[in-house]
Amino acid sequence: LWLTHVAIPVKTASICLLLDHSGSMSGPKLDEMKRAAAEYVQRQSLPENQMAVVGFESSARVVCPLTKQPSAALAAINGLQPTGGTNM
Repeated sequence: LWLTHVAIPVKTASICLLLDHSGSMSGPKLDEMKRAAAEYVQRQSLPENQMAVVGFESSARVVCPLTKQPSAALAAINGLQPTGGTNM
């Protein structure tokens, strides 16, 4: 019996969450979006993968650049406040 070690390459992913936090999202809609986004972050294989968070309302802005730290993405999500209008 011969055992051979075979290295299987692991594919990594770069994920970007684009989250609407315009004024029309205030109240329960924003709370639900934050909850769903946080749950998504927690289900990802970080630090194998990396994730960025972009918030948009009147304009888009990176609120968390690519990171392998779930806590950074979660803090960015939790910090989103309803502002502006949706500019699509």
